[in-house]
Amino acid sequence: SALLKTQAANSDSVGTQSATLHHSSEPPQSSVEAEDSSARIESTLQLTEEMVTSLIEGGSSSVELRSLAPFFARPLSRWKRWLDVVGAITGLIVLSPILLFVAAAIKLSSPGPVLFCQRRSGLGGRPFLMYKFRSMVVDAEDRKADLLKENEQDGPAFKMEHDPRITRIGHMIRKTSIDELPQLWNVLRGDMSIVGPRPLPCDETEACEPWQKRRLEVTPGLTCIWQVQDRRTKIPFDEWARMDIRYSESQSPHADASLVIRTLRSIFGRKGV
Repeated sequence: SALLKTQAANSDSVGTQSATLHHSSEPPQSSVEAEDSSARIESTLQLTEEMVTSLIEGGSSSVELRSLAPFFARPLSRWKRWLDVVGAITGLIVLSPILLFVAAAIKLSSPGPVLFCQRRSGLGGRPFLMYKFRSMVVDAEDRKADLLKENEQDGPAFKMEHDPRITRIGHMIRKTSIDELPQLWNVLRGDMSIVGPRPLPCDETEACEPWQKRRLEVTPGLTCIWQVQDRRTKIPFDEWARMDIRYSESQSPHADASLVIRTLRSIFGRKGV
């Protein structure tokens, strides 16, 4: 009887901990709830660390906890992958004259490579090389540290409207999002999708709150809900993350088609993407 009571108590404890873990992954809906959520997350991680440590015999007193995003990552559905392949191939073929023209303009206007490659966080947090037309000076990454104090985006992301590192050609191709077109190759490879949360640089992903990393549960994309908002209004990073999570929970062919159309309207309406 005592053994059964002990097992029941352990089961209730595990159930409570599981419920806490699930609840802590939900995005906060207000500043007050955000503070409460942060406290719950910190408490949950501490409890989880103690549980893991107790299961390791002869191990260290502390355990490095890694993101659980890879365990909850959802691979692309067949319809989405099919649309990605068709869309990427069609885009690369139809837009090839523009791609060649922009590549030549970049090469002739400033020293350095035509393409900019950067490690970004993909599905489940898996790093991949993302391609863009180079729109900044060659040493842009080295100069970023000096500009962090000018960051206009809260949270871990870095955004600066009048970034001094951007070249003359860079201003033009960024305004029309042409600098993102080489990512059609990433889509064809399966690293990205046409529609999905924008992939952040790996260091910015690491700086995200645990609940914000739920955006890694789906394949990143060229455009998503945040990209089609009016960028003249600054959107807090928490809201950006909520938009990505909302998309990840409601994917459909209709939703993707709607976001692609809205993206094209944003580009031609010159709101920025």
